[in-house]
Amino acid sequence: MPPIHTPSFITEIPLQANGTQEHTLEVRFRLAQQAYNACLGEALRRLDLMRERKAYQVARKLPPGAARTHAFRDVRNACGFSPYSLHAWATRYVSHTLLGDHLDVNTIQTIATRAFRAVEQYCFGVRGRPRFKGPNQIDSVEGKSNKQGLRWNDRALVWGDLTLSGIVSPRNPVIAHGLTHPIKYVRLIRRRLNGRGRFFAQLVCEGQPYRKAQHIVREGIVGIDPGPRTFGVAGADWGAQVDLQTPLKQSRQVIRRLQRKIDRQRRANNKDNYNPDGTMKKGKREWTMSKGHQRSRVTLANIYRKATAHRTSLHGQVAHAILSRGATILIERNSYRSFQRTYGKSVGSAAPATFVNHLARLAESAGGSVVRVPTTLRLSQTCLCGAIRKKPLSERVHRCDCGITVQRDVWSAWLARFAVTTIVTKETSTGKTGKDIVTWRLDAEAAHAAWARLPGSDAGLPAASIPLPPGRFAARVGQLGKRELASGRAARCAHVAMGEAVSPVSASELVAGKARLETREATDAVPLRRLSLCSEVCVGRENRGKLVGRRESHGL
Repeated sequence: MPPIHTPSFITEIPLQANGTQEHTLEVRFRLAQQAYNACLGEALRRLDLMRERKAYQVARKLPPGAARTHAFRDVRNACGFSPYSLHAWATRYVSHTLLGDHLDVNTIQTIATRAFRAVEQYCFGVRGRPRFKGPNQIDSVEGKSNKQGLRWNDRALVWGDLTLSGIVSPRNPVIAHGLTHPIKYVRLIRRRLNGRGRFFAQLVCEGQPYRKAQHIVREGIVGIDPGPRTFGVAGADWGAQVDLQTPLKQSRQVIRRLQRKIDRQRRANNKDNYNPDGTMKKGKREWTMSKGHQRSRVTLANIYRKATAHRTSLHGQVAHAILSRGATILIERNSYRSFQRTYGKSVGSAAPATFVNHLARLAESAGGSVVRVPTTLRLSQTCLCGAIRKKPLSERVHRCDCGITVQRDVWSAWLARFAVTTIVTKETSTGKTGKDIVTWRLDAEAAHAAWARLPGSDAGLPAASIPLPPGRFAARVGQLGKRELASGRAARCAHVAMGEAVSPVSASELVAGKARLETREATDAVPLRRLSLCSEVCVGRENRGKLVGRRESHGL
């Protein structure tokens, strides 16, 4: 019987642990790393045996179909290359050693599953060959259910003879919401804060996550053109650019200085490991770390941790602001690995793929969806008049002879809203119905009609703009919603709280996260050139002189 999948969400609770309990947990995490390496080595050995078999070579030469699938399945079963076979091996060999005195069987089996999934992705060519974990590289363990092994009982985490009390605040509605739902299983997380381990329990609960009152979900369509650090976002009559990297500039400078300091300390403590020209010697080397070097590494780790937490908060602000304009999001599918190879620093500090996953998760929990549009539509090169012109990356404005002039990323995001699919059923040579083929196209008629409804000759979309920081972008989107509601043009909104729709919201509720987003940076006066929302852009050629004058007054 196939497993039944139900909606899940995570509730994270910090744990209290004394010195003895922290030492015991550190030992168990160290043994979990050894158990993972043992299971990984066994899974790799079985993979090599499976690839050496003649039946595997014969299965590779078969054409795609049921016969090829059954042939591969028989080879996998013969070599024991499956998660349950690895569970049996881990229960028989790993749990009856020293590891079994500290780790329960369920935890060892989940570790074996993690190792098998890594090898399976390597087998399918999705990832590279998995590596063995070193010290302090396993920071999470989990159980299989909430009945045995790692489990949550009476506001405390129970793991064998350990009982860790949870820090549950009675005023936290998120934790209170999670504790009222059935718990599927529990995950134990270790994080390094100021060089010391802190432990958290993640309760994987059944149901829908808690949604705060200020997070509004609106019916509508929003298009997004993602980039390495700058995203173009557009709705029916507005467009903007958001920069996910700008607020972290100061942290990047501090990180750079610390990295140089750590490199100097490493070279001073290990002069024998470097050549006279400063390059590192080849072969096996032994490294010595001074206490100052260790303190610098801890400081750098704390900065990375804080930067990650700050970036996650910014991603949440932008995601909730986008959902307040539309629950159906069409985003262009890009290769973030390619971005990482070309724009490594920007991708590392902005994390575009993490933001897209965060947005998709929030949209799904709110009843919306994130649809990925293929790049074959060439949205940034296409115009409404039908002209298609390839543009270099240095050209950031879409200009066409038909008179349309819009910022390139915003234009691509606006056109993404009109991407539709066509399903074509393919027939086989014998006349039988084959697989359905999904093709994408741009609905030109709908795009023309939407463009005609836009006000002004400039169509309400910015011709040029400076990307907004996440906090300012979210605040401006909230202000745009307030103006629409005040003018009577706001569409019907759905206020979702804990997965249930209630009555329409007031003007004060329409600001997404008003208490958090209206920071000093967002409330300061902003030059019009930096405000790339349609309601803040002067419309019509007769107003362009006023726009230039206001730009000069701000020193732009």
